[in-house]
Amino acid sequence: MAAELGKTNLVEAPTPLIGRDTERAVLTDDLDRGTRLVTLVGPGGAGKTRLAVRFAIERAEAYAAHGGGGAWLCDLAGARNAMELCAVVAAALELPLDPATSEARVIADLGRRLAQRRRVLLVLDNCEHLVRDASAVITAWLGAAPLVHCVVTSRVALGVPGEQLRPIAGLAPDEAVRLFVRRAMEVRPDQPLGPDELAAIGDIVRRLDGLPLAIELAAARTRLLSPAQLRDRLAPSLLARPGDPGRHGSMRGTILDSVASLDETARTSFACCAIFRGGFSLDAAEAVLASADTLAALEALGGHSLLRTIVAETGEARFALFEPIREVAAEQLAERVERAELADRHARYFAALGQRLAARAVSDPAALAELALELDNLVDAHAHASSMGASELALDLALALDPLLATRGRHRLRLRLLDAALAGASGGAVAAAHLARGHAHRELGDPTAARDDFTRGRGLAATPTLRALAELRLGELVEISGATAEAKAHYRRALDAVHGAREPAAVLRAADAHAHLGHALRREGTLEEAELHLASAVEGYRTTGHREGLGAMAYERAVLALFRAQPAVARGRFEDALALARSLGARQLEAAVNSGLGILLQELAEVDAAIAHHAAAIQVFRELGNRHREGSALYYLATAYLERGELVEAHAVLDQAANAIAAVGAHRYAALIDGARGAAHALAGEASEAARAFERADRAAAACATETSLAVTLAIHRLQLSAVDATARAAEARSLVATAPGDDTRLAERLLAAPSRERPRHGWLVRADGSAFRPPEATELVDLSRRAPLRRILAALARARVDAPGDSLGLDDLLGAGWPGERIAHAAAVNRVHVALATLRKLGLRGLLHSGERGYLLDPAAAVEVTA
Repeated sequence: MAAELGKTNLVEAPTPLIGRDTERAVLTDDLDRGTRLVTLVGPGGAGKTRLAVRFAIERAEAYAAHGGGGAWLCDLAGARNAMELCAVVAAALELPLDPATSEARVIADLGRRLAQRRRVLLVLDNCEHLVRDASAVITAWLGAAPLVHCVVTSRVALGVPGEQLRPIAGLAPDEAVRLFVRRAMEVRPDQPLGPDELAAIGDIVRRLDGLPLAIELAAARTRLLSPAQLRDRLAPSLLARPGDPGRHGSMRGTILDSVASLDETARTSFACCAIFRGGFSLDAAEAVLASADTLAALEALGGHSLLRTIVAETGEARFALFEPIREVAAEQLAERVERAELADRHARYFAALGQRLAARAVSDPAALAELALELDNLVDAHAHASSMGASELALDLALALDPLLATRGRHRLRLRLLDAALAGASGGAVAAAHLARGHAHRELGDPTAARDDFTRGRGLAATPTLRALAELRLGELVEISGATAEAKAHYRRALDAVHGAREPAAVLRAADAHAHLGHALRREGTLEEAELHLASAVEGYRTTGHREGLGAMAYERAVLALFRAQPAVARGRFEDALALARSLGARQLEAAVNSGLGILLQELAEVDAAIAHHAAAIQVFRELGNRHREGSALYYLATAYLERGELVEAHAVLDQAANAIAAVGAHRYAALIDGARGAAHALAGEASEAARAFERADRAAAACATETSLAVTLAIHRLQLSAVDATARAAEARSLVATAPGDDTRLAERLLAAPSRERPRHGWLVRADGSAFRPPEATELVDLSRRAPLRRILAALARARVDAPGDSLGLDDLLGAGWPGERIAHAAAVNRVHVALATLRKLGLRGLLHSGERGYLLDPAAAVEVTA
């Protein structure tokens, strides 16, 4: 039954509460186990009132039943003292109150009347300005009325004995996005919300730290601004309702209302805390703020819900301002004369901290995690140092961050920081900076700029370890181009530079040199010598505790086992490498391992699973901007399509691979790609096209003269055009593989057998124009030729699967494909697309048409023949 009439004044909000399921469950548990006073404490705009009211509405029926007194909302925003607090509560519960009576008697009388009502739930909203009075009144009532429960909302804890504090922070990311979208659709229901818009909304709610009021105020601005425009213009001035002077009319006003309750010392600390980004430790606060009693200042800010305490993954307690609050604090800091001195202390402190962590990161993965915590602080410190012309300090900050950014694949940020620092820097760190910048250039596919930096770095290197690193970098670069013999010479010079040295940095460089020599020798087919160098690398990485190096060696040794046709050993090593990469957040290594697993699975005839691994690797390499690795992963994906006989997809993906590889001048992969193209043409009976592809492959392979396996791979592919019978071709292929065993040679051998096998009819068939499709094992085509929108949507999905395996099409993309040029309200458009997708699934595409994170796609791992 509903709550009895007259036993509540609670009213449902016009819009539903988004999220907060966990908080409501915790509140329920608090009251059910006998807690009588729960204070929801948090900053203005955190949604404390909405949560408390929603919770009270859900409990109102229980409090009204069996003669209970009900659940009541008492808004204390306008109350100024204990008497006015009592007046608000009395009015809400329709209890008589004699204002002429003394304060003590009024409080006691209300306590007795509450006791008479038995079970009562009071929601005492907005208590932060009445803490002393509210504490005394609530204490008296809880003593007089043992069945009364109070849920209080406040920016400040009451300090009452038995008070259970429940801090209310921002919404979870998915809840924050849902809230934004709902409010945005209320003010502009026809606005598009495709993948790009949702990505911008995700950025906005992250910057607002999930604070509901800030999100609602921002979403209201989408009446005129797109989410991307709003993200780019986001500032405190936008988080306001024009013409609304109320306490929640603007985020800035809500925050300043809290700041006004601080004393002068705390207000100064509040402004100064804006110098930090992304949180800070107590040590950082004491060093940078230089306050007489930093801990007391932070406690004051935390007590007013302006500062929150968070526990990092490292277990360290850290402090942070919600970002909308930090922006208001930054406005106040900008007006203070101490800002420049504060920024100098901040930059010097984080440069020193960053250098210590970077030095530890060689052997301690926890140091990388700590660097990640301070990423925003280090980047801000770098910006300040650069703006002040302190180039050496900026360079120290850039190099401190480099181990983290290199591991995480954030090469564009590396370039930005190093470019700014190198503009005016001199001294011993310049050589290291050139080598770091060259590495970033190489990873982003600019070999010319990389070579310039590596050469400069080698010329400036003043220590054996730096000279060794320069030789390693130059060796990596020429090895990509196919000059494996020249690369080995660089690696041996790196070993010579640190020969006999025992300090950890030199041992690490020696391990790197052994790792690279092992890689080069494996490519040349000298597997025994490669194994010895890889073992030396493992020993060096273990000595220095370099876990990423150990992960890379697990990967390299897995590939070596793959060359030796030891699949079980290879799989175990790949799995070890994958676990290490994930634990370190080393996305590039993780993607490389996924690609290796894909190659292994192809050899085991698990081609569908192989394609899924290749597609995952491609997406990461593409996100990181690593064109060389993206090109190699695309090549192996194309070979998997070739193994399934999907020639259209194979050619399309090989074209993508060629474009990526051309950007970095990787001759080995250029040869492999054209060799695979030749095989594909031969399988299709296109002998002249195959011959031309093989000629291009030979020209590219000429730059890789010492790589026997490459020449053997191309020789086996060429057997596709041989006039001898299949048995003789197979025998010659086996003989060639025996001279250079490896994944590429065995792949060529498998493809050579493809023409003798009929393609099994177990896969999907999709016409490229979307006019028809056939599910696996079906005998009849599903005709879409007269259903134009469905046909066009399927064609767009088929093109996306061929051109960018693993990528999704958003609702706007599918709308544009299905109904090109039509203008339609967003809600109607979304419904139209969903109906079309549901229809395609009902017609037979259910097993192929998947929904991904950013939209819809045809499963890249499914066997699909896209045909004209």
